Amino acid sequence: MPPKAVPSMVTTAPPPAPPPPAPVDPAIVAAHKIVERWASRNEELQVTARHIRDTMHDLETQRTSRENMCRDLLVKVQEVASPKPPTPAEPHPAGKPGAAKPANKKEAAPPPPPPPPPPTDEEDIKRQAKLQQALINAFKKKRDLRPQIPPAGAPDLLPPGEPPLVDQAVAARPPEVDPELWQRVLKLRDERIDAEDTINALKQSLETATARQRSLQQIEKLVKYALTAAQHDLKKAEDVAEKNMTLLSRRNPLAPPPGSGVGGVLPVPPIDTKAAQAQRPPSQLVAKR
Repeated sequence: MPPKAVPSMVTTAPPPAPPPPAPVDPAIVAAHKIVERWASRNEELQVTARHIRDTMHDLETQRTSRENMCRDLLVKVQEVASPKPPTPAEPHPAGKPGAAKPANKKEAAPPPPPPPPPPTDEEDIKRQAKLQQALINAFKKKRDLRPQIPPAGAPDLLPPGEPPLVDQAVAARPPEVDPELWQRVLKLRDERIDAEDTINALKQSLETATARQRSLQQIEKLVKYALTAAQHDLKKAEDVAEKNMTLLSRRNPLAPPPGSGVGGVLPVPPIDTKAAQAQRPPSQLVAKR
């Protein structure tokens, strides 16, 4: 019979527990927080700067559009105020109203020549130029809103309370100007004034946005400088921590490398001496005295 295997009495040690993570240097943690804070602030400033640039571009576009509108209105007023040539009278058909038309179209009478242009009168030309200039001046005038005060001796037909405001700049229409033409010019004038008011508001908004952009650029420079300094401090703290760990490893060769935990060698399990003596061959056994 084959000999029975003797069970081993040596106890195996349990596997060692994983080493705990090396503690992080508090200086590195603080430096990381500072870098994250300045980086977040830098991103916020970048977003704000982009928003300001987009706003300024929109304001510039609107201002250019309103300025072009004012120029177009001036051209339109000049066209409205310019004297129109008289319309030529329609030529009457040849012959009497009751006369029969010729049978052959080729033999139709030729149309009469156009009437000669009216004789030019220097006084009429000066009057038209004066009228045109009056309309253009009325278009260019600014608003002059004042309370409406009835003339002396006239019955007070205004409702009680504050008197209404009337634009005194164009309150009186020149007698030689056609009323319909005058109203068209005043309507174009109101459009011009509204466009100029919008342009002034856009200019103020542009000035405010420009001042804010300049201030933001200075703040952005300071934030970038602070971020660069924080990154330098973080790199310096990491270098100091790595240097300290290297010095510690050189002084204690049995010490674990950085980040491997405590304890340089693995623990040795205990040995059962009786079981070891029983497993020795007979030649190595020593008789007890």
